Amino acid sequence: MDKKHRYSAGMLAAALIVGIGIGFCGGFAVGGHTGSRQQNTTAGAEQNFETGDLSMEESQKTESGTDSSGETEIEPIGSYAVDDEPVLTIDDTTVYLSEINARAYMARDQYVADYGEEPWDTKMDNGMTVGEYAKATMLDEIERAVILCNKADEYDVPALTDDEEKQCASKAEDYMASIGEDIATQFSVEQSAVLAIYEKDALSMKVYNQILENLSETLRQEDDYKDMEDNEFEQVLNDKFEEQYAQWKDTCKVETTETWEQLVIGAVG
Repeated sequence: MDKKHRYSAGMLAAALIVGIGIGFCGGFAVGGHTGSRQQNTTAGAEQNFETGDLSMEESQKTESGTDSSGETEIEPIGSYAVDDEPVLTIDDTTVYLSEINARAYMARDQYVADYGEEPWDTKMDNGMTVGEYAKATMLDEIERAVILCNKADEYDVPALTDDEEKQCASKAEDYMASIGEDIATQFSVEQSAVLAIYEKDALSMKVYNQILENLSETLRQEDDYKDMEDNEFEQVLNDKFEEQYAQWKDTCKVETTETWEQLVIGAVG
């Protein structure tokens, strides 16, 4: 693999922010509806992917199946997005397919713009393909948003105000207008799901800010931190938060449906 075609986890992480996912291969290539669930594994765990060390030229070839007559079978885009089925359960919070679809498409254009039309099968320095890493990162982002939102009551964070709700609704409406009706239909992007994502992200940010405020008040009372420079103190706050979040995540129960297990991250087309 030419070095210019190898991506590090740090490079990719820069393009993946909270609440953002990646496009699906073959237009949401997921399995049939099922009620069975199993415990999710961490990002590096075994998943249903082909992980050959492909060149960029090879990774840009579209995979397709053939039937007995030799004719190519094309999976209809969005064919499994008709029903809003449960896909993930995170600490008893259900994440539905409509949200997965919306998060996926919201990131696709940015991801392709940063790394090329079809980077999904390209091997990274950590041994994962871009598609594998993208799927794991997408799960991490959803899990983070859910965990923080579920901490709202614990940290006395109120629900979104009317103005905040209106801002989220306006953003969702603008986003749907920007992609157009045809794209929204083709990729099963629903305005209600986009709105739910913006609301979840807004609430999780309020919780995050409240946690940092509480940490700051506590630490500033300690001799080691009361006179610390702001820049250095901000790093301490961030480290303390990540330590706390790591504990929450470690005890977080994540269950996945077969739909999620069979989902393949990749280029749409």
